[in-house]
Amino acid sequence: AISSTSLGEALTPSNVKYYKISSVGSAPVRPEFVEDGLVFLDSFRRGFNFSTYSTVYDKYQITDITKFNPQITNGKIKSTAFCKKKLPVLWCCKEDGDLIGCTLSPVNQVVAWFTADVSGKVESVCAVPHFLKEKTDLYLLVRRDINGASVLYLEVMEDGLTDDAETADEAFFTDCGKSYSFDSAQSELDGLSHLEGCTVAILGDGAIEPNGIVKNGKVSLQFAAKKACVGIPYKTVIVREPDMQGADADKKVKKISDIMLRLYKTVCIRAGRSETDADDITFRNTGDSMSRAVPRFTGDKKINFGGGWSDECEVAVVQDNPLPCVVLAVYASVMKGG
Repeated sequence: AISSTSLGEALTPSNVKYYKISSVGSAPVRPEFVEDGLVFLDSFRRGFNFSTYSTVYDKYQITDITKFNPQITNGKIKSTAFCKKKLPVLWCCKEDGDLIGCTLSPVNQVVAWFTADVSGKVESVCAVPHFLKEKTDLYLLVRRDINGASVLYLEVMEDGLTDDAETADEAFFTDCGKSYSFDSAQSELDGLSHLEGCTVAILGDGAIEPNGIVKNGKVSLQFAAKKACVGIPYKTVIVREPDMQGADADKKVKKISDIMLRLYKTVCIRAGRSETDADDITFRNTGDSMSRAVPRFTGDKKINFGGGWSDECEVAVVQDNPLPCVVLAVYASVMKGG
């Protein structure tokens, strides 16, 4: 840190003092300002630290925010970007091209690391404020293998769907994708030469279409649509931590009788004992119009949970369709054996 030699005096070229505040060290990667502190990468480019000044102890305090998930940074960090709005997320690309993120709010004691698969190798990330939309856009430089060639694309991470949308007919939840809006229904979509030869997910008027392969920059729809979205599909997986209440909880076998998902403006989701053993949850009611897209659901969904006794007793929530899904909480009714 740098300060003046005397308290209360101005900092000038002839009145300057340097002093060490930590032995952690730092890497030549730009630090990020987060709330009332600074997030910086250690000298090994593996651990992130949050530095803030404590008026109680009259010194800087350093907190390791990768302490409980050190393996998330395997491969070393290459560049970072912090998006303040709408969600505070620290994005990091690694030397191996993988993208990771951390929902970060030290003031609220929130540190949640996750991996993000974009079906390509991320070479750089950058956060750019979007003042009209009152949010921070994440720009990514992504290397993709398209039709046998290695290409670089500059991509931006979109919200996917506006909060005030009642249905998902304008949803955009694909990577490197393109959205369409027509006056009359179309059965073929063009302008996809940037995804030539790729298997793509397709959404037509809010309905899931079978995956297609882009040929000559075009892809066909099973049902003609006025609004559509086409892009590389991705999968979101949430795994609930095993129930560990009680001193000997890890020694007891457990069984989940039912789970409850608290959802926000969600259309499609699966849940089960694992990613491969997850069942679809119904969102369309008998009273809903069959000629409209499924309305977005906000509330609780209770699901009977099959299966027997086990040591792990995990719950997996999966979204592998190009539709909106926001999970606020996962509750489980757990029975314990002797």
